[in-house]
Amino acid sequence: MQLPVYYARNDRLVREFHELPLPVDDDAHRIEASVTEALRAGSAADPDYETLWPDSVTVRGVTVQGKVVVVDLSDVGTVPRAGTPALAVQQLVSTVAAAASYTSVKRIDGVRITIDGAPVAKLWNTVDTSKPVKQLHPSEIYAPVWVIDPQQGQSVGRSFTVHLAGIVWEGTVNLRVRGPAARSSWSRSCSCPWGRRRSVRRGCR
Repeated sequence: MQLPVYYARNDRLVREFHELPLPVDDDAHRIEASVTEALRAGSAADPDYETLWPDSVTVRGVTVQGKVVVVDLSDVGTVPRAGTPALAVQQLVSTVAAAASYTSVKRIDGVRITIDGAPVAKLWNTVDTSKPVKQLHPSEIYAPVWVIDPQQGQSVGRSFTVHLAGIVWEGTVNLRVRGPAARSSWSRSCSCPWGRRRSVRRGCR
């Protein structure tokens, strides 16, 4: 099943969609599959994206308690990658929130993080996890613009749809598609509110 996964790039979060196997197709397993993928090193399709969690981390399980999702982790280490504990937690929370939109939960109120089944007051002695962690506003944690689809390495035909996400001034970005020859390079401006899809054809401006 195609599910959303968040990664980091330049201290901001970006999203991909991955085809993920589900041992059981229910709300908890959908969220668990997304979180496991997000935290796994080297799982991003784009080589410029990365997880902020240490290689040792594992997801022990996910439970849904109303509008709060509990994520139980193990082997989180003493520090995250690149010394970004707050953003690492938001990577997890954003992945849970996005995956939950593909379940009957739809919208969560927060994510409770436990370690080996036990509550933790401060993850890495830095981030307050004594209560469910809420997702921050997109402008605080998300990249200004990124391409969701086509994804890294994907082939497209002469006509294709570009799915952009971003927070930009007046909701407008310049989209440029570059080919192997200069004549196949082109650009166009398009309105781009959050998560906008845009159909394009090679050669049009």
